[in-house]
Amino acid sequence: MGTSADHSLPSEDVQRYSRQIIVKEFGVGGQENLSKAAVLIVGAGGLGCPVATYLATSGVGRVGVVDYDVIAIDNIHRQFQYSEESVGRSKAEELCRVLEKVNSKTTLTPHVEMLTPENAHLLIKEYDIVADCSDNPETRYLVNDVCVLMDKPLVSGSALQWEGQLTVYNNGKNCPCYRCVFPNRPTAESVTNCSDGGVLGPVVGVVGSMQALEIIKVAAGMTSSLTGSMWVYDGLAARVRTIRLRQRDPKCAVCGENPTITSTAPSSNLAVCTSEFCEKTMPVSLLPNSERISCNEYNKLRKNSESLRLIDTRPRNEFAIGRLKEAINIPFDELNKKTKEELVELLGNTSGEEVFLVCRRGNDSQRAVVNLREKFTDEKINFTDLIEPPGFLQTTLVDAALGLDARSPPDDVNGGLRTELHSRSPPSRSRFTDTRHDAQHEMLRMLRSGGVTRCIARACSSAATDAKSSAENTVLSRFIKDKIKVSGPITVHEYMQMCIGSPSVGYYSQFSRQGSEIFGDKGDFITAPELCQMFGEMIGIWCFYELGYTGHRGAWQLVECGPGTGQLMNDVVGVLNMFQEDKVSIHLVETSDSLILEQERTLCAKPSEFIEGLPHVRYNKTRSGMEVYWYRSVDDVPGDKFSVFIANEFLDALPIHQFRRNDKGRWSEVYVNLDSKGELCFMLSKNENLHTKGLIPDSVRDEKSLIEWEISPFSGMFVNQVAERICSHGGFAVLVDYGHDNTRKNLSLRAYHKHGETNPLERCGEQDLTADVNFGHLKSLVEDRTVVYGPVDQREFLAQLGIGLRLRKLVEQLKTRDEQEALIKSYNMLMSEEGMGTKFKAMAMYPQTLKNILEKRGGPVGFASSKRNLKEETTK
Repeated sequence: MGTSADHSLPSEDVQRYSRQIIVKEFGVGGQENLSKAAVLIVGAGGLGCPVATYLATSGVGRVGVVDYDVIAIDNIHRQFQYSEESVGRSKAEELCRVLEKVNSKTTLTPHVEMLTPENAHLLIKEYDIVADCSDNPETRYLVNDVCVLMDKPLVSGSALQWEGQLTVYNNGKNCPCYRCVFPNRPTAESVTNCSDGGVLGPVVGVVGSMQALEIIKVAAGMTSSLTGSMWVYDGLAARVRTIRLRQRDPKCAVCGENPTITSTAPSSNLAVCTSEFCEKTMPVSLLPNSERISCNEYNKLRKNSESLRLIDTRPRNEFAIGRLKEAINIPFDELNKKTKEELVELLGNTSGEEVFLVCRRGNDSQRAVVNLREKFTDEKINFTDLIEPPGFLQTTLVDAALGLDARSPPDDVNGGLRTELHSRSPPSRSRFTDTRHDAQHEMLRMLRSGGVTRCIARACSSAATDAKSSAENTVLSRFIKDKIKVSGPITVHEYMQMCIGSPSVGYYSQFSRQGSEIFGDKGDFITAPELCQMFGEMIGIWCFYELGYTGHRGAWQLVECGPGTGQLMNDVVGVLNMFQEDKVSIHLVETSDSLILEQERTLCAKPSEFIEGLPHVRYNKTRSGMEVYWYRSVDDVPGDKFSVFIANEFLDALPIHQFRRNDKGRWSEVYVNLDSKGELCFMLSKNENLHTKGLIPDSVRDEKSLIEWEISPFSGMFVNQVAERICSHGGFAVLVDYGHDNTRKNLSLRAYHKHGETNPLERCGEQDLTADVNFGHLKSLVEDRTVVYGPVDQREFLAQLGIGLRLRKLVEQLKTRDEQEALIKSYNMLMSEEGMGTKFKAMAMYPQTLKNILEKRGGPVGFASSKRNLKEETTK
């Protein structure tokens, strides 16, 4: 018997959304409208997270998220879709990535950019409804103006401390817009934000959930109960009320009878998100520096005097978090109200003495100095403001919280702890000449990052002459400094994440901004596959050879993480074609669209299209007919098939935590802070923290001679994930990178720019950051359930595979002496005892089920137990 329905919903949608479809006011018609709707969410923070979550799970057809910010640790208490592992990633991209796994039927599009008059109309015109989840008034005015001019309903929410507000603007003939209700822009100084006033996580959760509900009603074609009304929530008093707003204002600048804002094109009339609001802090300069004292100078006074008078003007709740022991807490508002007599009673006899004042940002303390000088004009009291360089007050707070060392960084930004931690000479690096340019542009966040070979090439001398202003004034440098000013010091892990992976301004996003000239001979680095085709050929031989010994005869998938330009996989495919291997499919993990296109050009004969709604984002075939799939994450790669994993120079760019043991035998974490000149510097935590307690294994703690240690949690997660895959469905893996077998005893973070080693705290986002891979530690994480071979020197691995024979064959085929010498030079770089040959290591992983076979063979090829004599392996 056939069935029919008076709607267009597929049966799977009816089943998925059945609980909301049976709500009589909503019904199947509401669900149909919802599936056709497109909503743009402005802001992926505390409000944006619940709004995006409920829109995606309820079946809205298309959801866009616009936000240029990255995730910070102090976001997570209210932005519940993010985790500790998300810190440093793009909010928009991470939110969409998480929700795609919740409902693959909703199309989620991240827009990693700041909303400006130049792009606002272009973004908003693609959507039916806009959700304002922003945190500054200038963005609210801009979104409102464009929504009115393009006739888009605007659902606007806000939350601060215990309270929240919600309304629907521009949704009907008489419905007011934001400018009707708030015609005059507030000054930046009058705006309180989450950074200053704080906010409770459940408050934004309540407001965001209500905001999503109003959007659903509008999108479903229902009447919004908050059109023309404002819903006000008081979480402290557990009280809710609804206020009726006045109707559309005839004098409104954008929706009135004679509007002055009449176009969506960029103009001076459209609101601009200014730094005063976006950075959330207006610096005050009431006193010249000659009338202020630096924190370094004050610390010296503290050491020489036990009777300093210090007034801390922060609110009492902030003062309770952490303070200097000599400080007296008189909040700024109270200090202004107190009479001279009341202050004398509090301070005691201060005649002829110096009284210092400090606050969180250095603004209120300056105002307080001016106020006190006016009240004490007749007394010989010297009121002095403490210049609060970013991070100083944080060092007083963390005695009770983070535990950061309160000692001041040295004036010389290259001296003291900074140099002591990171000035050691790194292992010598190969000097490359370019044969193919490298297009490894974008950090594959977490388990999706492609590593690269860094080299100290002939351009080393030119790097020393680069303009210092470029190093100190990058966009990302300013962002990180401002972040530290507001939130305090950051870990090396967070610093690396921002420098490498920040959208638009991170190191691996440079390709889209500057072009491929930043890579290869004219850039900072070049990878081994680009250096010499023999490297990829040896990897291909290893894969095919090991596949035969496993006994697997069916279909299998070859997975590469961080495929760069696709050159390594192209060389591997060439070998598999030679062996007529036709049961393999290629799976590449890549987040950068531009890199995917580059890989496709390398591997395939013609272009394809990006795909939405499937685990893979692009599909094509190699020139020989092998299927190629691209994915955003390792998680999306099919996990139910025999898989061979390749990760060449993949792990070195993953962020690390760094630690040092103090004189008392306790571990401190290395942080990035600002020195007295406002420049980035390294510092140590005063006490142990969650990272020192949770990331340092007992074996390291027990080795008393070990003073420094570093770890990459993401690398550990990656090898665990690979181990799980190959153990459950068969396969094996090879990892090649520069590193050590748990033998390095010091810290390895370093930077490269124009092929020269540079200061890792300069040129944020414009130089390559890298750290050695601790293969020994990674091996210890998985050897309980896998069979692990290595790490062995790269030259040993390649020699056992027969790279020397391959070299001789290729040399014989080349026609000119120059071509022969170039190939031999590349070979020597790969095999050099002083460079890549020994600095790079190879490690292989197999499931325990293959242990007996491997032992009978004496180990896999490349990892045989008897080493060859390689002293003569390099060729002159």
